[in-house]
Amino acid sequence: MANITFILGNGFDLNLGLKTRYTDFYEEYVKTKPTDTETIKEFKEYILKPNLEKWGDFEKAYGEFGQSMTNNGVYKVCFLDFVNKLRRYLKHQQERINWSEIDITKLENILWDSTVNIENNIHFKNKRVFSDIKNNSSEKSYGKINFIQFNYTNVFDKILASYPSLMQEYFNMTLQHEDIGSFLDVDKIGLNLHIHGDVDGYMAVGVDNLGQILNTQFQFDHEITNMMVKPEYLDVVQDELLNEIDSEKAIKAISESSVIILFGKSIGETDKRWWGYIGEWLNKYSNTKLLIIDKIPFDDDKTDHQTQVINHSIKKKREKEILENFKYLSELSDAQYDYCKDRIFIDLNTDLFKFDLGLKDETKTLQPA
Repeated sequence: MANITFILGNGFDLNLGLKTRYTDFYEEYVKTKPTDTETIKEFKEYILKPNLEKWGDFEKAYGEFGQSMTNNGVYKVCFLDFVNKLRRYLKHQQERINWSEIDITKLENILWDSTVNIENNIHFKNKRVFSDIKNNSSEKSYGKINFIQFNYTNVFDKILASYPSLMQEYFNMTLQHEDIGSFLDVDKIGLNLHIHGDVDGYMAVGVDNLGQILNTQFQFDHEITNMMVKPEYLDVVQDELLNEIDSEKAIKAISESSVIILFGKSIGETDKRWWGYIGEWLNKYSNTKLLIIDKIPFDDDKTDHQTQVINHSIKKKREKEILENFKYLSELSDAQYDYCKDRIFIDLNTDLFKFDLGLKDETKTLQPA
């Protein structure tokens, strides 16, 4: 059975119309508050740097922020202030969704088309990611469909929970669906994991490893490293819980997948270890495939000759950037990359996971950060 694992990033929430970009949050966060100390004001000025656009940019920048500091207490206060305000901001963003007015049938259809029926909703050149499964004599069907979330909101969790009829009818029994053919035998949804926690529990925010904290003195401060080095913080969380945390389950899910699909997840340095896991997975199993779904801004509606050629060049440039970034951060050697590069696919500007959730006016839900 061919397990498929979706890895969802902040692009999933952005696709819904939620304002969850780093720039969205810091526009609220940097506003001066009467309770701000001079330290917090200085920190807010620092994170207004124009090159900080993505969450990974902030996490990397915070590792650099303390380079000239000697007071580790100040460093921790700034970090905790940011994380606490971020939690509140994201909660208010997801409160913009009016769940009571959502058309459940449309919700079901979009999830179906974005997961089970994904083969019919990506560009032609990438369809063989899935057609190879049905043509492979040893893998005539999909097995489990897993979801690994890097974002902190629980919107996707609520979408899954909104229609038990879909989960029962489509995932908990053998299917024969006319749109995708008799090859498809969906077993069930496997795992739905928040590998960095969520707004209702722990939230792992920060860098990927000690080397990304540029103040070498702080690298030996266990309170700082346990707080902002994500793997170390997750170890702290695990020590306090009876059950295994999601990040450990995710490593196993990756290793047991036939196809991994990245949706709305930037390949950044502060999640470096995960790109290493995926690179290792691609090299270990010759029948595995990675599909990276990304989004770039351009006019996709015009069909004149010149615009098509220009758009094609933009797409190819972006695809090259993604591949080079993945090779670098997964630490694949040239030989290893050559071995798996033909099993890495990129699809740009799809309509996957484009749920219409009828967002409320932001001003009615958002409180000051």
